[in-house]
Amino acid sequence: MTLPVSDWLRVDAVLDNEASCDADDDRLAEMALRIRETGWAQLPDWPTEPAGFAAWPHPGETVTVTLTPPQWTLTLTALNRWAYVADCTASRDSYLDARRLQTIATKISQQLHAPGADQQAREEDRCRK
Repeated sequence: MTLPVSDWLRVDAVLDNEASCDADDDRLAEMALRIRETGWAQLPDWPTEPAGFAAWPHPGETVTVTLTPPQWTLTLTALNRWAYVADCTASRDSYLDARRLQTIATKISQQLHAPGADQQAREEDRCRK
């Protein structure tokens, strides 16, 4: 799954929210953290110092993120949930955030359901083993 780094950073923030708000569900919080850690590991130029985030990510930079099907399901569920929450807030910024989260969820869903996506996921799983 290839996405702009800026989109993946929104996914990361949403998963952080998801884990924080479902503190009673340790499995969900643990999976959200694992997804975030996987994303960080797949960003080769993730800044190691706070000052490095000032000029990062570079415009147009993309990242290829490989997750398991259950991890993608949680990611899409979280994006849709937080898009709904943002949409229910009565501010222009929240409305725009909701649209952005919905757009990211749509991009991910389309890539996951593209022809050949199942075969690619199986090959990626086999390579991880």
